[in-house]
Amino acid sequence: MAATATQNGLSRLKYRLLTGQDATLLIWGDSTGNSRDNAGRWPQKIAASFAAAFPAHTILLQNWNTVSTTAYDGASTIQSGSGSATLRIINMSVSGSVPHYAMAQIWDAAIGSVRPDALILNHGINQLSTGDPTGEAFIGTMMAAIEQFWSYWPDCPVAAMVQNPNRDDTSYDKLAAYWPRIARVLGISLIDIWSVFQAAGKPSAWYVDATHPSEPTGNQKWANAIWTHFTGAIAFPGDFARPALLHRSRRNLLVNGDFRTWTTTTAAPDGWTALGTVAFAKDTAVVADPALGYSVKMTGSGSAQTGIKQSLTSTARALCAGKTIFASARINKDNQTSVGTVGLIQLVINSTAAGNVYYQTRSYALKQNGFAWWALGPVQVPADVIDINLRLYHDQATTPTTAYAASFDQACLVVGDRIGAAR
Repeated sequence: MAATATQNGLSRLKYRLLTGQDATLLIWGDSTGNSRDNAGRWPQKIAASFAAAFPAHTILLQNWNTVSTTAYDGASTIQSGSGSATLRIINMSVSGSVPHYAMAQIWDAAIGSVRPDALILNHGINQLSTGDPTGEAFIGTMMAAIEQFWSYWPDCPVAAMVQNPNRDDTSYDKLAAYWPRIARVLGISLIDIWSVFQAAGKPSAWYVDATHPSEPTGNQKWANAIWTHFTGAIAFPGDFARPALLHRSRRNLLVNGDFRTWTTTTAAPDGWTALGTVAFAKDTAVVADPALGYSVKMTGSGSAQTGIKQSLTSTARALCAGKTIFASARINKDNQTSVGTVGLIQLVINSTAAGNVYYQTRSYALKQNGFAWWALGPVQVPADVIDINLRLYHDQATTPTTAYAASFDQACLVVGDRIGAAR
């Protein structure tokens, strides 16, 4: 029995190609899709597939310049079509990267300047961490990336790659558990190459090392899975993606999470308590929201972690008991490459039975000189919860950096399975 076509993350791209229109496919990912530095990777192969299927279209492949790290290379012509329409495949893939590599300093050049008809999000392997055993930082990061993307391009469909398993162990297997949870909440589609490799027994010939697909065999398996997703898509011209929640008002359970009330600007904003020795500044130069006009800039010193914290009120805590919650913040970290402990979110949930349980975003420093969304969730709150404490760290190190600041535009904590915003 033939497979039934479905609406998926490549549906609008397919419609535009079938109707002879210009189209743009954006790939946002890591080394597994880095075709600039690795000849034969699957973006090149799918470009060839599109060329064969749409001979009237000119097919262009344009890679992010991983040397300058500030712009795309010039486009390579895969095919000069017989018609006037063009398919642009924009490949923002950087080896070793996670989504936040592109979400701050280079966002406008890498993502915000591209008007796509489809996004293939190809991240995950580098985001997995032993410090995130149940996935709240992983899921929060991927949701933050997609929600930030939709805040620019709310009508663009998204398909996410469930990347291949590790050849030698089970360290990537959580990808197969986490991505379906994200897809169910956000309504994105999944291209599941993990199951293809797993079902075949992870053949060594499909790998060049324990992580990366081989050329040509492994990369062709990736390309085949993407092409199957494309051919199985209903050609659909309309809106696929749900509206981003980052600009929607939801009930923020934090007091003064938008930082609008700040009586003494040399101390923590109202409702918040300082951690360690912090120098505060009302920064009107580093600003994410012109309507607010400033951010909360923190620098630290001394021999203890630095930042601000807040425990939910008893009323707000009662609303969370037995439910899931999501914590988020929009953060700017000074331009630097080494101090990953700067600008973190931590959620501490204390309950009678379990005591303190800690959840936090992953340490990351590269290309963070710009505001980006960070998130944790969904976090399950026990019914016997005693305290819910959110911490925004300038620096989580016990000897905090004095050289680099972290600036916070807002923080939000909501009940549910999806990110909220403070304003």
